[in-house]
Amino acid sequence: MKQPISIFLFICFFLSNSFIKGQTVDSAQYKKVYTNFAEALKEPTKVYRLNLSKMPLDSFPIDLSKFKNLQYLCVSNDQIEFIPREIEHLQNLRGLQLVGANLKTLPPEFAELKNLEEIYLNVNKKTDFTQNVNVLSTMPKLTILHLENGELMELPGNFSILTHLEKLYLNDNKLTDVPEQVNGLKNLKYLDMQHNKVSPIKMSNYQNFGLRVKF
Repeated sequence: MKQPISIFLFICFFLSNSFIKGQTVDSAQYKKVYTNFAEALKEPTKVYRLNLSKMPLDSFPIDLSKFKNLQYLCVSNDQIEFIPREIEHLQNLRGLQLVGANLKTLPPEFAELKNLEEIYLNVNKKTDFTQNVNVLSTMPKLTILHLENGELMELPGNFSILTHLEKLYLNDNKLTDVPEQVNGLKNLKYLDMQHNKVSPIKMSNYQNFGLRVKF
C-alpha cells in the first residue's frame, strides 16, 4: 500500500530529532536534514541526516562511502529494485527509512550496519520476506522494526530469530491475530497491532500476555 510522501517526510524529520542526545558536534549542523544528494556530496562528512524521498531516483544511490557520519537515511521510491553493497560503509547509521515497491531483498552487506537501531521496511508481494529476516537477524543493535501498511496476513516462519527486537510495529496490515512467532521474541516489550482484523475476543486474550500490545 502506497503512502503519501508527506507521511514519510514526517517520519524522517520526527526520527531525526530522536538521535540528538550525546552529540558534541555543532547542534545546528547535526539537526540539518539534507534533501538534495548533490548538495550533500559537497560536504559529506558534515551530513548526519539525509532525506532523499523527494528526489526522482530510479535506483538507490551508490556513492555512500563519503557519508562517514550519516546517522539517519530516508529513501522512498517505487523505482528502487535493489540496495547496493556500498551501504556497508554507513557504519554510523542508526535509523533507516526504506521503502520501494520493487525492492525484493536486502543485501548481505546489511550485516555490517552494526549501529542500526531502527528500520522502516516496506513489505510487498515481490519481497523475499524470509531472506530479509535472515539478514536483519545479523544486526545486534536493531531493536525497533516497522512493517506497517504492507497488507501482511502472516509473518514468515523464521521471524522469531529476531530476538533483539524490543518494539515491533505491525499496524495497518491484514493480520487476524497476534502472530505466533512473536512468542519467540524474548526481548520484545511493545507490539503495535492497530488497524488489523483482530476480533475483540482475540484481543482480550492478550490482556495478561506479559507484553504491551496495542490494538
